[in-house]
Amino acid sequence: LPISICINGVIRDFFEQFDNVYRKKFIKNPGLVNMSEGFEFVPDEEDGDEFKRLESKINSLIHLPITTYSLRNHYEFESNEKLDNFLYNESPIELFGTAPQFPFAMETANKINNSKKELGLSSVILFCPGKNQAITATFHFLTRSGCKLNNIIFSENQEDIWNHCDIAITDDPNIINSKPKDKIVVKVEKEYNSNLESDATISNLKSLEFKMFENLIKNNKYE
Repeated sequence: LPISICINGVIRDFFEQFDNVYRKKFIKNPGLVNMSEGFEFVPDEEDGDEFKRLESKINSLIHLPITTYSLRNHYEFESNEKLDNFLYNESPIELFGTAPQFPFAMETANKINNSKKELGLSSVILFCPGKNQAITATFHFLTRSGCKLNNIIFSENQEDIWNHCDIAITDDPNIINSKPKDKIVVKVEKEYNSNLESDATISNLKSLEFKMFENLIKNNKYE
């Protein structure tokens, strides 16, 4: 059985990186923004006015928490074209190349690949969204994170994943909802997919139990 592991939401923390880059590009003062979230801040009168202006701007442009998979529901853009330009022309290296990975996620993906015969898998595929410069930036991310998988597929259509695998590990609601009846989906649980059914649910890739995973592959039960 071939398996696909989605890079975004499973290995690469894309949403966190998107938030960081968006604030840097559109809020204009990331240091002050971060200070408001993580540290006590006592402004003087002039700084206080600036802080209030930035806070107002944040509230008008950013709508958290991320309870849906659509970036435009949570970050203001005039159009889908503006969002695509930000993703693929203005900031692909920052967004896709230097994003953090979830702890031990790539290490676990490499381990699945190394153990594929024991698990009964024919191949392990990394499934990556994006186009143009995002592809080059993703290869930079994979090099940084120590990727040892050599089967990587890029597609602009998330549902295309099911043309390449029988098992998918993903957080993407589009992939979860489009699962064919005869295939298996392992859901990495997030707030935006918590109400969706799956064949197995994990909190992160590192928490995947290999014995339970092997049972899921052979008997369709993650137990």
